[in-house]
Amino acid sequence: MKKEKRELTLEQLKKINKILEIIAYVIFSICIVGPFVIVAVEEKLTKLLDECAIVIAMFAFFLIIWAYFVGPYIDIKIRDKEDELKVTKIKNNAKKGNLKNVIVVKNRNIQNEILFNNIEKILFEGKSRDFLVLEIYFKSGFSLPINVREEVVLSVFSERRKEKIFDNIIDSITIEDLEKPTMQVKIDTKGKIITRRVDNRKLLGWFKLKK
Repeated sequence: MKKEKRELTLEQLKKINKILEIIAYVIFSICIVGPFVIVAVEEKLTKLLDECAIVIAMFAFFLIIWAYFVGPYIDIKIRDKEDELKVTKIKNNAKKGNLKNVIVVKNRNIQNEILFNNIEKILFEGKSRDFLVLEIYFKSGFSLPINVREEVVLSVFSERRKEKIFDNIIDSITIEDLEKPTMQVKIDTKGKIITRRVDNRKLLGWFKLKK
């Protein structure tokens, strides 16, 4: 008759982990205090060095075993046990019916699908410094105001779309002081006039010729 394989419980794993941590602290203390004790009771320098070397070697060996084998193994086992308990709790609550008040959706793809399919409309409410103020309305009737950085919103426009927008909103582009080291650039748009002083290099960085 085969014996049943017994696995350590979560509490047992945590106790073992705690005991090993205490052992590590004890060995560390020995490494710190040991040499002073040895100096107090031993007079020969060679004896002192031998004892110190043994203590340090023991400590180093234990730390290597702990850091690369025992510690990570116990941590994995603890996480596995904690995950098992969480799964059990979810399943037990699932037997009661609706889990809405018990669990939270954390999968990013599922989150995005839920949000995207339930957005009814998004209204632009205004601007605040570097932010655009939006109001999002959901099909449930719930609404949420959010501040979105300008660059996040503007990043949805491709270069081709930007060119079409600029053709519509820019009234004029003029450059003055053409003979000077820096020129005065003036861009007149529907909402704002932008002026900058640029040299030849910056001029090429600012503009390109239309094909």
